[in-house]
Amino acid sequence: MAVGYSGGSAVSTYDGPWSTPLEWSGPGPHPLTDYFRGCTYDEIYRCQPSVRKVIDRRAVLQSLVPFKAFERTGDGREEVAASRLFGRLVRTPCPTMSQRAWLDWKRKTKDIHGTAFSVIAFDVGGKPMGLDPIHPMRIRFGKDQRKSKRAPDRSRMTLEERETGRTWWFVVGPNEEIHFPRRELFVWKTYNPSDPNWGLSKLEALRGTLEDDAAARAAMEALWKRGARPHYVIQSKDNMSNHPAVVQQIKDDAEQSHGGVGNWWRPLVLDEGMDIKELRFESGLEYLGLRKVTDQEVGAVYDLSGAANHDHEHSTFTNAREVLRDSFRTSMASELQSFEAAFEHDVRDGRHGDTTRDPNFASTFYAEHVLEGILKGSPEEQIDAAAKQLQTGQLTINEWRAKKNMPSVEGGDVPLVNGALVPLTMAGQTSATAPAPEIDLPDPSEALALSAGTGGGLTGHEAVSTVMGRLGRLQQVPDLDVPTLVADLSEGNAQLVRRAVAAAFVDNWEPKQLRDLIRRLEFD
Repeated sequence: MAVGYSGGSAVSTYDGPWSTPLEWSGPGPHPLTDYFRGCTYDEIYRCQPSVRKVIDRRAVLQSLVPFKAFERTGDGREEVAASRLFGRLVRTPCPTMSQRAWLDWKRKTKDIHGTAFSVIAFDVGGKPMGLDPIHPMRIRFGKDQRKSKRAPDRSRMTLEERETGRTWWFVVGPNEEIHFPRRELFVWKTYNPSDPNWGLSKLEALRGTLEDDAAARAAMEALWKRGARPHYVIQSKDNMSNHPAVVQQIKDDAEQSHGGVGNWWRPLVLDEGMDIKELRFESGLEYLGLRKVTDQEVGAVYDLSGAANHDHEHSTFTNAREVLRDSFRTSMASELQSFEAAFEHDVRDGRHGDTTRDPNFASTFYAEHVLEGILKGSPEEQIDAAAKQLQTGQLTINEWRAKKNMPSVEGGDVPLVNGALVPLTMAGQTSATAPAPEIDLPDPSEALALSAGTGGGLTGHEAVSTVMGRLGRLQQVPDLDVPTLVADLSEGNAQLVRRAVAAAFVDNWEPKQLRDLIRRLEFD
């Protein structure tokens, strides 16, 4: 037997789920099923594949979202550099672990135990400089049991700790504890209706499910051991109740000759007067079916959908991506925000309601998971979204190139807007009622002079009709072939059309706007 901590209290457990053979004929429940009623959360994670798969998958999904430090500025925010203390703390929370390894430990520990702890290390100036992880089994919350080597420092206690006398202790051994003021702990926990200071593990709700799964595993082991086929009954016409030795001999002979997978479908020869009756295995005891139910229940408790847990039985190419994205918007987003809130309360602020103290870091600092990258769509959707942002001035060309790790270009820091947009006061007006665009047109006498010097060309109404006909099927101005458009026109009329087209190119007009302007030109 081994003793561990579960939810802050000691419980007795078996040394392991496989310390007793699955073949069990003793009284009471099977040791494997009894094991899951009182084992530690660590043991459940270590030996139960459904639980381990869900917890590991949740940690992997959350690791896809970067955790960064930011500072609010007058015109928005900027990422805090690693050279500054808050930025360095977020990028390297623990000196002996990478940020990803530290976050992975915190996430899995919280999912397993319901509470994840880190001890806050302070520098000589009283600023947090490290967050060392500590196992929940080594933490006790309660009153002083006179086992501490370090006397509680009341000046560092919160008001609640001083009033109730209940505080946090690091359990070194059976008769030795170290006091930890609440301000020296980073605590991330789930909701617990019985104790607001200690989170409740979701594994508690799964003990019955895991017990059923263990029973199915034991039954399947016995089934394979006896030949991986339904068991049977040997019937005799004679009364064998007075011959127990003969009954045992028949049983042993049948098991020796036909038990085990090596004797699969071996012929069975029976004595005269004997018959065999096959007993079908109950469908409700099918191991694979129960394992599937276990996976679904564990996923439901941890709010992880089938597609997010790599169960694509009902997934299609169309909905798989949306289901995964929805998992981040609902389940994962709230989990990440819970971590951010705990980090803000215990690490960034650290006052725990005592307004007479200064916070660990100024309120302009904060740490946040950046979900933008994980929620973005396919490459085609990203390009369409970027095009709209560029055309509406929300994003500059260099900002977009920086996201794609591309070098900046000259002039790429200027916001752009679509020239076809109109002020809100003009919304609803058609091009016929909107004011005519203003361009620098030549004097009619100049046009006449230009046309006279070229020896003719289309003029007047004929020139207008020709140009309008060539513009009839134009879809967008950039597709316009200018030499073809002004072909056969007099030089003066061609110059007018070229200037109108230049204005359309510069201001990004629609083809209809260009045609409206051509109609108003004074051709010679």
